Amino acid sequence: MFWGNKSTLSHEDIMAKCTPLWEKLRKEFPFEAIDPLMHLWNAGRSLDMKLPIKGLRELAADFQDMVLSLLEFGLINRERLITIFERSASFQKNRLTIFLIELLGELGILSSIKVLETLTETPDYGQTAVEAIRSIRRRGGE
Repeated sequence: MFWGNKSTLSHEDIMAKCTPLWEKLRKEFPFEAIDPLMHLWNAGRSLDMKLPIKGLRELAADFQDMVLSLLEFGLINRERLITIFERSASFQKNRLTIFLIELLGELGILSSIKVLETLTETPDYGQTAVEAIRSIRRRGGE
């Protein structure tokens, strides 16, 4: 987020600085990445839209493939994700899973449907997964 909000950098410079960081996050810290991703993503919703600050939502648009890769990885490995909120770890993991499903519904592509289909029959996530799949199909998943 630091580089994405550095007004002196061109879009190309931002891409050059951020691409290796996204790759490192995906390759070295995928289990740890989902929890802060959720909090940063949701923090962007509370920003006053008049402020010239890019939230994670806007910055992730340039790195959609890497974000999708993290989301799908997180959903497949949801039982092994790491959260800093140890006292409410089981609640937090359910919250992380719902976040992943909903965000895949918003950003996912047709290949994301396979990951989501594994949850359609589960009592905790089935309805949310079905809604996410429908959302991807409505958008054409591209």
